[in-house]
Amino acid sequence: AEYCYGDNVEYQSCNSQECPLGSVDFRTYQCISQVTSPDRKNTTWLPFVDGDAPCTLYCRNQQGAIQKFLDTVADGTHCDHGDQFGVCISGICQPVGCDHLLGSLKAEDKCLVCGGDGGTCNTESGSTLGQTLEFNKKTQITTFPLGASKIVIKQHSLSASSGKVVFTNHRKRHAVDFAGTHFHYNVIANGVKFSARGPLNDTLHLMFTNMRSASHNPYVEFEFSVPKAGFTTKSLQHRYEWVFGSWTSCSEKCGTGYQLRAVSCIDQETGRAASPELCSQQEAPDRNQTCTGKACDTLTSHEYKWIEGNWGECSVDCGLGEQSQTMLCIKTDTFGNSDYVLDDVCLQHVGAPPVVKRACYGEGDNCPYWAAGSWSECSASCGLGSQTRNIYCQQDPTDATQDPVVVNESHCVHENRPQQVQNCSQHLCAGETDSTIKLSGVLEEDSGSVENCKTSVYGCCPDDITPAMGPNHFGCKHKVTAESMCGQPKDAGTCVDYIVRWYFDVSSGTCHQFWYGSCGGNSNRFSTKEECEDNCVNGRQSGPGTQPATTSVSCEDSKYGCCPNKQSAAEGPNNTGCTDTCE
Repeated sequence: AEYCYGDNVEYQSCNSQECPLGSVDFRTYQCISQVTSPDRKNTTWLPFVDGDAPCTLYCRNQQGAIQKFLDTVADGTHCDHGDQFGVCISGICQPVGCDHLLGSLKAEDKCLVCGGDGGTCNTESGSTLGQTLEFNKKTQITTFPLGASKIVIKQHSLSASSGKVVFTNHRKRHAVDFAGTHFHYNVIANGVKFSARGPLNDTLHLMFTNMRSASHNPYVEFEFSVPKAGFTTKSLQHRYEWVFGSWTSCSEKCGTGYQLRAVSCIDQETGRAASPELCSQQEAPDRNQTCTGKACDTLTSHEYKWIEGNWGECSVDCGLGEQSQTMLCIKTDTFGNSDYVLDDVCLQHVGAPPVVKRACYGEGDNCPYWAAGSWSECSASCGLGSQTRNIYCQQDPTDATQDPVVVNESHCVHENRPQQVQNCSQHLCAGETDSTIKLSGVLEEDSGSVENCKTSVYGCCPDDITPAMGPNHFGCKHKVTAESMCGQPKDAGTCVDYIVRWYFDVSSGTCHQFWYGSCGGNSNRFSTKEECEDNCVNGRQSGPGTQPATTSVSCEDSKYGCCPNKQSAAEGPNNTGCTDTCE
């Protein structure tokens, strides 16, 4: 027989549609599937991508140890990097189109639409041509708005004989993650170039300081794209999603009232609350709705009641405070006509008005904010190491020409503090044979510490030690003891739709109210004072040596929260799996 020429194996793409919201990432699934040996079963393994070997399955445990589980990931695993799209085939990252189909040449337009023509966004560009950049003074060149994509910044190179280049680096390429995207820093033939795919999850200001001389005026040019009104990029639509809680009880025992629920825009990559502007406004869930109670009895000649008025000012100019709602007295006659009357009338007939408060953030003109310095060089010349940067709480002076002033960190919101330490990787060290690599000086020192889990993506489990694998304590053990639950500090959580809850204070041995943000937090959180006392006051009065009873975690601490019945745990987002019931 004649020799056959050509490839003996052909590949084609399949199942290229997007996975349902909440699905486990394919690379994460492979790490979970490979946990079979006894030494791996007692910890959680998540994927770690080596930039030099993107198609090798590396997995990292909670202690920071990285192991090579497989020489090659499953065919079809994505190996994207920045603007470049790829799919692993037989252990090699093969370039593909933005649709991840083999042989596809589809490219992403400036609006991040795969195969698009750029019609859903506007591209803006500019430069410092004609603008004076004063010596040794910070100048704002432009602002990159929320959702900006395809960002390019170029600073033309300076003559080596006449001065020094402002941006310097020993390597020809560097990258850093911030504002929800990956920024590449390249030293090119005619200067320095910054580029990022986007979209930005925050507003960025492009600042420039002329360090050359007063007589020299550097040249900087920039370009970026923003979605047109009514359009949202596909990346933003998939990354940021609305989530909502259960409806409150009807405000009226009879007749027509209203119900409220917590609604937040969530970043799917971090599990934390994001700006509502990043979620689709057309799909925003309602925060309130009307409801009808039982039929009201015949009204007496006059009925008096308190109704809600306007909210007062926040109690603080900056930081977390509270505001009270004004209560108004109305009189309703037998014909259903209502009029406002003096507060003394309601005080006489129905008693004191209810006290309604909510959390608020002071938004004064000069509030402190977090600022971060540049990342240091990687601590390791090969293998894995760490990078650090300085974090400051700073405040702008009243004189706009002066630099910001560093203040005590207690003046800034702790939950918004930027990450100070991150892992970094270099090429493999010479002679490396052990498949287990430890992150020296990064996670080994702090593994298991309270601070370590608090700075993880999804925060701490109810034990305040173990990092959670997902929002709402996903991946945590489903049982906690009353002793460990009541001994945890109060935790407002990661969302900002604040409601009143109760927690047990160990120092005083009593239960107190606090503001809870509607997601995250720990198990020391109860709906009523009575529930708190039943679990933590009465339940802790057993004699010495008596073990507290084991208590199940409530549906509020499940991955997707409670169903409308406040008892069953939802099987997915937006009450998926809940039984529709009517009272």
